[in-house]
Amino acid sequence: MSDYRTDARFRTPNARALTVRRMVAGLARLIADKSGVTLATMAMMMPLLIGFSGLALDVGVWQVNKRNLQGAADQAAFSAAIAYSKGASVAASQTQAKAVMAEHGFVDGTSGLSITVSNPASSGNYMTNTRAWEVTATNAQSLYFSGIFMSSAPSVAVRSVALSGSTVTTPPTTETQPGKGCVLTLDTTASYATEITNNGSSSNVNCEIYTNSNSNSALGCYNNCTVRGDTFTVGGLFNNGTMTGINKTRQTAIADPYASLSTPTAATMGSCVTSTAIRSLTTASRTIGPGRYCGGINFTGSGKTLVMTAGTYYVESIFNVGTGATLNATAGVTIVIVGNYCLGDTNNTCQHPDEGIGNVANINITAPTTGTYAGVAMHFSSTTYRQHAFANNAYLHIQGVLYAPKQKLAFNNNSTFDNTKCTKVISAKVTINNNGNMSASCDGTGVKSIGDKVTVTPGTTTTTNSSMVE
Repeated sequence: MSDYRTDARFRTPNARALTVRRMVAGLARLIADKSGVTLATMAMMMPLLIGFSGLALDVGVWQVNKRNLQGAADQAAFSAAIAYSKGASVAASQTQAKAVMAEHGFVDGTSGLSITVSNPASSGNYMTNTRAWEVTATNAQSLYFSGIFMSSAPSVAVRSVALSGSTVTTPPTTETQPGKGCVLTLDTTASYATEITNNGSSSNVNCEIYTNSNSNSALGCYNNCTVRGDTFTVGGLFNNGTMTGINKTRQTAIADPYASLSTPTAATMGSCVTSTAIRSLTTASRTIGPGRYCGGINFTGSGKTLVMTAGTYYVESIFNVGTGATLNATAGVTIVIVGNYCLGDTNNTCQHPDEGIGNVANINITAPTTGTYAGVAMHFSSTTYRQHAFANNAYLHIQGVLYAPKQKLAFNNNSTFDNTKCTKVISAKVTINNNGNMSASCDGTGVKSIGDKVTVTPGTTTTTNSSMVE
């Protein structure tokens, strides 16, 4: 090491100053040189850079795993919904969902995986919908590079909800509009089964006439006949009168609404009230009660009144209300004509069937509204063909059906219906020679309608496909 006192570089002041400047410049260069610091800094930061890169890689793996798990859960929920819509049980549908998860590599209870299949959904908007199928899955993830920063692995959770498809079937609906029929004849082959003649009329436009005979002249309207209502005939029509309604032929036969009524038996009728005929007394009025009248009822005498209290009257032998007499049976009465007898035939021979119930007789009958004979004013129960007549000028204040399924009813000249009462005629045959102005308004009377119009609306089937909803 040279002594500055003897070194030539320090001998003169200028030399010494130059030397100092050179030393200062070298020290400045040394201080400005940073090439070694970069390496040191990189060495210190390298663990952090590796850790953050590893964390980013792990998060990416976790996102891929969650996406795969979500896709499997979607398919599992959808599969359960489809299975249930095709009739599988709840348990079978749950098994189906887990099987689909397994097909995608997600087996319940393995590798930290938990799968729950719920019906309905355990949360969300479909918790009360029994068609909702929910699959939830939770899966613990693996730690790779992120283990540098994390002590335990995170879990990913997914949820999927599907609605099972449904088929809703609405059954057909049937609407029955009560028919407006006032007359129905049941004989299936007779000519003039329904006969309106000799100034006979059916003047109520709402009173329909039904004829079940297939004869070409099943319905006959002639000799100043007038029919205002519609007619429906299985066979043909002979019209030589005035028919202003709609007249349809070749129609389907109409069902007998009272076909279930049977011929009464001795057990049904009970013992005889009397074995002799009920007749008028010297007094103006006589009252009788329901029961079996084995001797019949032959009530005559102008100005006399027979009162029948409520109930069913089984009349064997004669039933007659004579000329000028009155029958009051308005408390809910049915008169059943038993046996092969004709109305008004005092000899029980039916040799004069046109005689019928007497001239100018007042017949007041109101049928019961409930029970076996609901709506039935008179039932002619014999299966043997007979003709029953209501004679000239009889006044028929009858609310109920006159029912003679195997017999003929005849309404002779000027016997008149009360058009304020619901009166219907159902018989094998009928002849109307009078004012047949019956009323078709029968609400609340217990009288069954004739010619009901039935409208059937087809059912519908609505199918909804299974779908993902959450």
